[in-house]
Amino acid sequence: MTDSDRSHGETILVVEDDLSLREMVRELLESEGYEVLEAGDPEKAFSISRSHEGTIHLAILDVIQPKMSARELSDRLLEARPGMRLLFMSGYTQESAEASGVSPTAHFIGKPFTTAALLAKIRSVIRSPEA
Repeated sequence: MTDSDRSHGETILVVEDDLSLREMVRELLESEGYEVLEAGDPEKAFSISRSHEGTIHLAILDVIQPKMSARELSDRLLEARPGMRLLFMSGYTQESAEASGVSPTAHFIGKPFTTAALLAKIRSVIRSPEA
């Protein structure tokens, strides 16, 4: 990991139903200076998105969510926050994520991932020119 992988004051919403993984990601990101909002399900993610007063720079979304597809979840989040970046994560392949409705051009990271890989991917997505 390089210094350039550290936060520049960004806020990240982590949407993951696995509590231990969500906590691990939150602790990692907070240790790198990110403000982290976390949700265990899509409804909590929507609630946080609506109530958070600041910018949410990035949402990290588990592809397999209870009660809603990752595609529907991302579409609904982007309706309220069109400039927010998205990073999809899954224990399945990117091709499986695409079969679930995730765009083939979407930013994706497979689980398990290393700390360095996650931080580098986050910086890459936040810096990417497209919203």
